[in-house]
Amino acid sequence: MKLEFKKIGNLHKRWLTNITLVIVAVGVVCVAAITASYAAYCYKNMDADLQNRARTTTDYFKEAIGQDYDTFYQSCITYAETFDQADALELQFIDQYGKIVASSYGTWAATSPRTPEVQEAISTRTIQPFVGRDPDTGERIMAVSSPMIYSNGQVIGVLRYVTSTAIMDREIVSIAFISITVLVAALVIILLFSSFFIRSVMLPVEQITEKAKRIANGSYGAQIKTKYNDEIADLAETINEMSVKISQNEKMQAEFISQLSHELRTPLTVINGWSETLLADESLDADTAQGLKIISSEAKRLTEMVMELLDWTKNSDVHMLIRSCVFHYELELIHPFTDGNGRVGRLWHTLLLSQWNPTFAWLPVESIIHDRQQEYYAAINASNDAGESTVFIEFMLSAIKTSLIDAINTSDEMSDGAMDKATMRRKQIEKFLETHPYIMNADVRALFDVSSATANRILADLVTRNTLVKCRINGHWAYKSSIETL
Repeated sequence: MKLEFKKIGNLHKRWLTNITLVIVAVGVVCVAAITASYAAYCYKNMDADLQNRARTTTDYFKEAIGQDYDTFYQSCITYAETFDQADALELQFIDQYGKIVASSYGTWAATSPRTPEVQEAISTRTIQPFVGRDPDTGERIMAVSSPMIYSNGQVIGVLRYVTSTAIMDREIVSIAFISITVLVAALVIILLFSSFFIRSVMLPVEQITEKAKRIANGSYGAQIKTKYNDEIADLAETINEMSVKISQNEKMQAEFISQLSHELRTPLTVINGWSETLLADESLDADTAQGLKIISSEAKRLTEMVMELLDWTKNSDVHMLIRSCVFHYELELIHPFTDGNGRVGRLWHTLLLSQWNPTFAWLPVESIIHDRQQEYYAAINASNDAGESTVFIEFMLSAIKTSLIDAINTSDEMSDGAMDKATMRRKQIEKFLETHPYIMNADVRALFDVSSATANRILADLVTRNTLVKCRINGHWAYKSSIETL
């Protein structure tokens, strides 16, 4: 059973694999977007806070900037030493040469931060931010440098705030981890529900597949049970109806063939029986008795030949296309009846083929050879001369092939004709709208002599094809040209 449902099982796996890939892809994008958005939000707020602090502190020192350099720098040193947020931020005062004058950490005097925003702040005379790794420690930092402008307009230094981004980076990582956890949980839940849903869909499909295989193997009449009222149930019901009809047709064909077999054997059995009965009469003259012996012997021989042919046709492993041809030819060769052997052979040929494939019930052998009778008899004679049925089999297979191709072409022509009819109707409606503002159901009925339902279908099809536009006129539905509407 596992082998029978291998393809369906693979479909189940492919569905789960595809949905997993889709969810993971969407989830990764969402996690990346959430993490990036949160990081951008945090960095933006931190940068804004540092810039506000730098701006406020710079404004505080505006009055001190008017003092002499020594007094000013001493004020900076004092402010840095008394900075009350030194645990979270580092405050630096840097001269116009980029050297640290004072720091809330009390170190790095006369050293340079070596980050580009310091010189940018001096040259641009505006507040400049920096995010990256400290050149000295390798730690990720955020720094903001604000220029300090003397009363004469000269930039005499830079006020710089520096903070580590380690805490904020950990928060961002935590948000990413939480997002991934939520994604995994959502994936598991979705896969569980998807698996349940798929199984609810695939189980009936598996049952339908099993029953269809049984029907294909000859178990006609097998029924599929469903507990849902959906499209799959409709499919199952259709297959059930097909199975019943095939079973009925199979039974009818079997009964018909059985009856024909009986009818084929009966005349020979009757002849044989009556010949033996007559031979029991001792008053018969020698010539009559000899004639009855010949009749009895030939009847027995024909009966045996017919029985052997029927048994071979029933049990042979040869393909039915060839088997039916052989039966047809051999029945002609045996010639059990004084007349009608060809018609019986062709009838049996049709029955055997239709039992194999129902298509041949609509394409009987009698019709196949109708226009090729001379070739048909020539093939029989050629096979008789050769002592085997190859020529006849080749002829019949060729005739069957030609007839099937003709049937397919006829079907295509009928389809083309239907298409031409629809085109003709469309053109007539377009011509009608050239002289009328709109067309209604009654107009279509009059144009094409069709019923109201057929007229509605014609109009609905043209609306679907964007040829007509449905509208309301005087309380009734009407149709206008889509070109005119545009």
